[in-house]
Amino acid sequence: MKSKYRILYFLMYFPLAITLILFPFFPARIPAHYDIAGNTDRWGSKYELFIIPIFIIIFGYFMILVVRAICKKDAGENNIKALLIITSCSILVFNIMCFIFLYKAFFLGKGLHEPVNIDESQIIFIVTGIFLCLAGNILPKCKMNSFIGLRTTWSMKNEKAWSMSQRYGGISLIVGGICLITVNLFLKGIYSFIYSMTIFIIILIACIIISYISYKKSINDKSHISNSETHQN
Repeated sequence: MKSKYRILYFLMYFPLAITLILFPFFPARIPAHYDIAGNTDRWGSKYELFIIPIFIIIFGYFMILVVRAICKKDAGENNIKALLIITSCSILVFNIMCFIFLYKAFFLGKGLHEPVNIDESQIIFIVTGIFLCLAGNILPKCKMNSFIGLRTTWSMKNEKAWSMSQRYGGISLIVGGICLITVNLFLKGIYSFIYSMTIFIIILIACIIISYISYKKSINDKSHISNSETHQN
C-alpha cells in the first residue's frame, strides 16, 4: 500500500517540478488554449503553465481524502487499492496533458516548428483507452461500497447484482478501451474526438444496461431458489 502512495505523490508533484525547471526558458507569451482542431485560439502569460500542475496536486489530495474516508468506513483493502490505482492512472493522464501543453507552448510560443507534430487529443484518448482496460480488470475485484465501481440503483440492490455488474461492466470497459486505442491509432483531430466521444457514450449506455440486466437476473435467481425450496418442503 505504501508503494502505491509513493507513486501517487510522485505523479502529483512531478509536473510541477518539471514546469519549475523549464519555466525560465519559456517566452513571456504562450499559446494558452486550442480549438477542437488543435489551432491556437487564445494566447496568455507563461505563468498559466502552472495551472495544470497545481490542479493535479489539488486533485491528488482530494482523492487521498476520499481514500481516507473509505478507510474509516472499512470498505475493504481491495477497494482502497483499486481507488489508489485508478487515481494514479487519472493523474497520469493529467501528467501527459501537462507535458503536451509544455511542449506546444515552448515551440509555438517561440514561433518554432514542432520537431514532432503531436495531436494532444489522440494521445490523451489512447492513454485513456489503456486506463479503461486497467479499470476493467480492477472492477470485478471491488466489493460493494459507496465510492468505487459500477454503482447504479440496480447494481446496489444486492451482492449478486453488484458482482455481475462489476464483472460484465469490467468487460465492457476493456472492450471500449481497446476500441478507443484502435480508433485513435488511425484518426486525428476532430475525427478522433467524435469517434472517441461516441465510444464513451456507448460504454456508458452498456454499463447501465448491464447493471439492470444483472439486477433482473439476480431477482430471477432468488425467485427460482425460493420456489425450489418451497417444492422441497
